[in-house]
Amino acid sequence: MTILPLVDCEIVDTNVTDNTAVFNNNIQQNYPLGTRYQENNNIYENMGADIVVPAYSAEGTYTVGQIVYKDSKVSKCTATSGEVPKQPEEYTAVDTSFDDSVWTNRYMKLADITADLPLNVKNVVFETAFTAPMLSADRTKLYIAEANGVKQYSLSTAGDIETATYINTKTLTEAQGISKMFFKADGLKLYVLSPNDNKILQYNLSTAWDTNTAIYNSYKATYNIYIGSFTISSDGTKLYQLAVGATNTIYQSTLSTAWSISTAGSTSGTKVVNVKAKDISFSTDGTKLYVSATTYIYQWTVSTAWNVSTATQISSISLSDMGITNVNFETVYFSTDGTQIFFDGQVQRKTLYRATITTAWDITTTKYSIFPIYHVETRGGITYTYQITRLYSSYYFSSSKDGVYVNNILMTSFTELNNSSVEEKAYIGSNGTWVAKTLVIRPTAIYIRTSIDKSIEYKTLTAYQFSVVTSPTELTGFSFYEKTNPYKPFDNKSYTVATIDNTMTYKIKALGKMDAVVLAHIKGDLVTVKFYDSTNTLQSEIVDYVLDGSIDSRDEHEHGYTTEIFYNMVAGVRTTIDINGYVEITLTDTNLELGTLSPCLSIDAGFLDLEMELSITDYSPYEVGIGGVVDYVEGIAAINANLTFYELITNFDKSARRMIALKRQVVAIDGSSSMNREPDTRLNLFNSTKLLGRMDKISMRTVKKDGRTDKFAKITTNILEVS
Repeated sequence: MTILPLVDCEIVDTNVTDNTAVFNNNIQQNYPLGTRYQENNNIYENMGADIVVPAYSAEGTYTVGQIVYKDSKVSKCTATSGEVPKQPEEYTAVDTSFDDSVWTNRYMKLADITADLPLNVKNVVFETAFTAPMLSADRTKLYIAEANGVKQYSLSTAGDIETATYINTKTLTEAQGISKMFFKADGLKLYVLSPNDNKILQYNLSTAWDTNTAIYNSYKATYNIYIGSFTISSDGTKLYQLAVGATNTIYQSTLSTAWSISTAGSTSGTKVVNVKAKDISFSTDGTKLYVSATTYIYQWTVSTAWNVSTATQISSISLSDMGITNVNFETVYFSTDGTQIFFDGQVQRKTLYRATITTAWDITTTKYSIFPIYHVETRGGITYTYQITRLYSSYYFSSSKDGVYVNNILMTSFTELNNSSVEEKAYIGSNGTWVAKTLVIRPTAIYIRTSIDKSIEYKTLTAYQFSVVTSPTELTGFSFYEKTNPYKPFDNKSYTVATIDNTMTYKIKALGKMDAVVLAHIKGDLVTVKFYDSTNTLQSEIVDYVLDGSIDSRDEHEHGYTTEIFYNMVAGVRTTIDINGYVEITLTDTNLELGTLSPCLSIDAGFLDLEMELSITDYSPYEVGIGGVVDYVEGIAAINANLTFYELITNFDKSARRMIALKRQVVAIDGSSSMNREPDTRLNLFNSTKLLGRMDKISMRTVKKDGRTDKFAKITTNILEVS
């Protein structure tokens, strides 16, 4: 048997509070006066006034500090700034008979905007012809080749070629022209195809992605075939060369030393592509192959990654799909995440294009535009359709009545816009009688103006700024109320769990030495206990311990409550942790309760043979109901446990004073014989007994025991159980 006096302690952290909810900004709700929420170790209460939380409206009026529900989050108005055009109201009738003086009759919503409008294809025209476009892995640097020079640009917006700024040019004197470039993924090696002498040259960069630091290293000569393009596997061990002309074949060879181009060996695999190919690329995992040829990009699946002989063509896209004409593919580069394509065109070779791929590495999901955009409505039993379509680089506005086209107007002055500005407009052609005059493009939708020869009229509203509310302290009137759990020992309250994963966690700092922790009157399935010293170093842990009264044997324990004691066992030895050590406890269940939790310092005195008598002390208030039935307001308050145990002693006075010092202290009693019992001492009925209580009366006298000559003290006390 072991006696464990409780050690003074304090709560450092817990997720537990007495029936106080956690603030949730995903829910639209009002916050009346007196509402409480817990955050970390504190409870906050609305001590100001009722807070009403309306749903946000684009045309609502708000004041700084006002709380609204916006974009599925509780948000606060933080500022107002400037005036912006009012959102055109959706009006679906296009009819010249409507009164043009009524502003709401002037606009019709055509379509929602979910991406860049109208094109995801961008292009940049350079002053001189170039070849071999390439980007850094993070897409913040752009490289193009002119003759045997590599021009380097920075992109202020990653992947946006329209934000390119020239940095410098590096001349590669060993190259006789440059038709293809390839970088190692870390930017420390550059490979270029020198077409006039049919060589692949390797350069080492002392500064990653800075071509100005490139130093020539070696080359690979390509004999018997003319190479139009090449690429290298992601691990640098395989080289792929595209032979152009009559063969149109990809040759695969192995680099005996990874990333050393001069170590490329003989051909180990081939694939005939059966098109007049210009360039080849692989996905970063080697399971997809891309071949550009004239006006098409072909996508192949590679059943064995990086083995070109296992490639099978599955799909393709064309330049005409993108509305690009009079241009042929030359060099095609895929971003390392497979979401963007960059390519140059053969005609003049001064334009660099970029297209966006919706599903990475799947070219069939390349997003060229949101066209056609259209609106369909039924009025008076007649179906009207209004539509903007695109044919190559021309745009048309058309309408139909019950499927019969009324007109199809070429928008000769249509301007391609994006959705980043507050409001932009593009004027379109008119046939003199047609009502469509102006296209209004907003961040969320596209509208068409429905009046004739009238200037656009705008209403304005204040542009509000909002921030998401993440803490109850950001709500006006909420102030600190109390700590989430200030009790030590706890007062047998029923605490609720604040987290959604059904855990109850405590981090407790001992203000004295400890070697154990007691958890009394607990209910749960599993418990994990971790002991840390004052330097926050883990000393020992008990992980996912199954509580005696929690699962299989719960029916044997009233309400499933139990008391457990855990020891800091280091290398099999109970070990004391100095002052300011920590114990971290996690209980897991869907229905958790905990009465008392405290660090302890055990008394290791060889206590033996626990004997017990129990008596019930009932302090519960009660009422006598109909028929004399006693109705308890609360349950049983306490149990008196009368204990008798023995101690092998060498100094009666010392033992007696120690027991006197324990009088009226709250202690844990561990009846397990495994901690202190001598090997030959018999087991008894109470070996697994664990109690927490206040020691009241203590008596002690010397006795002989089991015919032994050793001196024993027979100690009798009573424990008023608390939890």
